[in-house]
Amino acid sequence: MNLPQGIGEQPINKTIEQHPFIGEVLAKYDIGCVTCGVGICLVKDVVSIHALGAEVEAQIAGNVWKIEKSVGDEVQEEDVLLIIESMKMEIPLEAPSAGRIAEIRVAEGDAIEEGDIVVVLE
Repeated sequence: MNLPQGIGEQPINKTIEQHPFIGEVLAKYDIGCVTCGVGICLVKDVVSIHALGAEVEAQIAGNVWKIEKSVGDEVQEEDVLLIIESMKMEIPLEAPSAGRIAEIRVAEGDAIEEGDIVVVLE
């Protein structure tokens, strides 16, 4: 799992201090160290153990040309989430399954690499 800015390698208590929204999400679902109060588990381990959402990865390097959906939108399998421009082609990135968009980790114009997590579904 590739979490941005090295967040996955940080203890959850430090991450929650820096990104309170993560603590709110974990508390909402009664997940991880938020419940036990210790806070030493790594974020990547908590996320992996609890399978928090489907991560949608870029399948090719390029630039985010257009974002088609917004956080909170309900999507169906194969709905276009965003369009990547690569090698002068426009390549749609589709939802791998039905769900709700929990997070969009890119903005229009961002350069992305193959394997970057660009959208998270729940």
